[in-house]
Amino acid sequence: MRIKAEKKDIILALIAFLACFSVFLFFLSYSHIFKEPLDTNFEREEKEPYSKEFQIISGEEIFPRFINSVFFKPYAVLVGDTQEFHIWVTDPVGVGKVQAEIETDAGTTFVDLEISEGDKNTGRWKGSWHVCNLIHEKYYQIVFRAFSETGEENVFTTFLKNKEVL
Repeated sequence: MRIKAEKKDIILALIAFLACFSVFLFFLSYSHIFKEPLDTNFEREEKEPYSKEFQIISGEEIFPRFINSVFFKPYAVLVGDTQEFHIWVTDPVGVGKVQAEIETDAGTTFVDLEISEGDKNTGRWKGSWHVCNLIHEKYYQIVFRAFSETGEENVFTTFLKNKEVL
């Protein structure tokens, strides 16, 4: 009778050991999951990327023409941020000037962009502004104006998120 009890104890101990060992292996293989803090804010929107680039192209026979992409860093801004942007523009006779117009509660802010890559015929124009006012709406607009060396003008309008309201 004593032998049957010992076998039973050994089998139970072996089962307990295997169960604990299995739990240990589970936590060991999924340890990366448990190292990050648990996010308990289930109502939060998906995080917006810090910067965004959009592929663009304007009309084929309109010059100066906006091509390739427009880029914003940061994409959504708060008062106090500095937002950088760049946009590609082409013109066979040359682009003379590119300007960004930003509507705010305090009026319109004008930013002259400079060529950062390429040349006056096809180039990436870059600028930035210090966000000191925004329109109190979910989105604000930046209007890019490109002027050719012959005086032709074209515009490209973008709408960006205002983190002050969202």
